[in-house]
Amino acid sequence: MRRWILAALLVVGLLAAPLLSGPAAAADVGVTLIAKNVNWHVGMETAPSKPTVTVAAGDVLRLRVVNNDTMAHTFTLPHFSVNRTFAAGATIFVNITTTSADKGRWQFYCAIAGHTTGSDPNRDGMVGWVQVGVSVTLVAENNLWKVGTTTKPTITVDPGDVLMLRIENLDAFPHTFTIAHFGINEPMPASSTIFVNITTSSADNGKWQFYCAIAGHASGTGENRDGMVGWVQVGAPTTPPPTPGFEIVLMVAALVAVAALTRVASRRRK
Repeated sequence: MRRWILAALLVVGLLAAPLLSGPAAAADVGVTLIAKNVNWHVGMETAPSKPTVTVAAGDVLRLRVVNNDTMAHTFTLPHFSVNRTFAAGATIFVNITTTSADKGRWQFYCAIAGHTTGSDPNRDGMVGWVQVGVSVTLVAENNLWKVGTTTKPTITVDPGDVLMLRIENLDAFPHTFTIAHFGINEPMPASSTIFVNITTSSADNGKWQFYCAIAGHASGTGENRDGMVGWVQVGAPTTPPPTPGFEIVLMVAALVAVAALTRVASRRRK
């Protein structure tokens, strides 16, 4: 009798284990960032300048920052309140713990005069970015918006998400990325790339149209334009929970069997 009870409990344990397992643990992401010729590079001096370092929300970014120039630099990342000075030939270590509140694309730079131009968060020169979360690439091509091969796309996010857009203009003429609900109207010269972060909340639930505002690229008004258009859907309808599968049914059956066997054993002892 005890063998049957133990077997049933073993089945229950094996079936319940994947159901009770938690989310994947956050990762430690190690990156070597090199300052050379008044530019930032990842991994080696010959790597492209102005790099983007991408991590998932919750990851710990562990930066080894190496100065291979003959002058001092700073590693300055305002979003994470980092501003470290390091001398020529020096190496510093910077750990950045991210959370879901950090989703977005955050610029780092050297704050020494002459090493960058412009102001936060749109400097040029000795700059790079830390991107927390995965971005969506939106492409302007042939007077249409595309995500992958889908034209007039709908991009879906949950309320509270930060939608990170990488927007590429592959046309030989300018466009705008305009989404009135979020107050965004960004010009895009021919063959350019821009980055747009959209922070959503429960107040943004709904489907909001984006378009190109240049005359002739879209027709109509308001949220009902046609032509070079797409949509951001905040708060898509939730999918109903799946019907219990074979594993759940088997687990319930095993629990019933354990209860029945326990009752029989109890009666025999009496």
